[in-house]
Amino acid sequence: MRVLLSTTFLLATAVGCAPEALPLPAGADAARYADLSATNANGAPRFNRSLCDGVDLSPDRAQLTEASFIRFLQAQRFAVQVERQQVDEKNRELLYVFVRIPDVAEAIPLRVAVLPNSEAAGRSLYEAVLQRGTGAWGVHRGNVAVLGPTGSLADDVAFAGVTKMACWGVFTFAGTDDAFVAEGGYVEP
Repeated sequence: MRVLLSTTFLLATAVGCAPEALPLPAGADAARYADLSATNANGAPRFNRSLCDGVDLSPDRAQLTEASFIRFLQAQRFAVQVERQQVDEKNRELLYVFVRIPDVAEAIPLRVAVLPNSEAAGRSLYEAVLQRGTGAWGVHRGNVAVLGPTGSLADDVAFAGVTKMACWGVFTFAGTDDAFVAEGGYVEP
């Protein structure tokens, strides 16, 4: 439990706290990837069916590493740089993955944590987005949790659509008082 709580804290604080616009390529509009007006009862958007065409959405039961996430991004033709930064000596599973998106000047930092199991990854991501508040988001698949930079829900959805991260992992975002999962992408039981 100690590792989980400190991992959650580090996930929540490492990427920055001030909401700002995510750098996106021209034409990256959330409406292209999801219908933000047709939300479920919790206000969660539904990704368009076509977003994940050709992507295997079967739940991943293997023990994963950050390499699974990196391979997925590289398959989408994004340049990826991994930086292992010792944030806490007891939490060596934390690292940054910087993603270069065409037509965006700066690399986007994503905080990745490799945890013991899928329950720990889901809980860690849930707690991290709640700690960061409105605009916080991330994805988790199996035992890997990825925390993205804070933005508006429209920017977060557009980024998850451009990168297809919503097809790699369960897309979770912070609402005003809880965290929610968007439908239409990857899901785990």
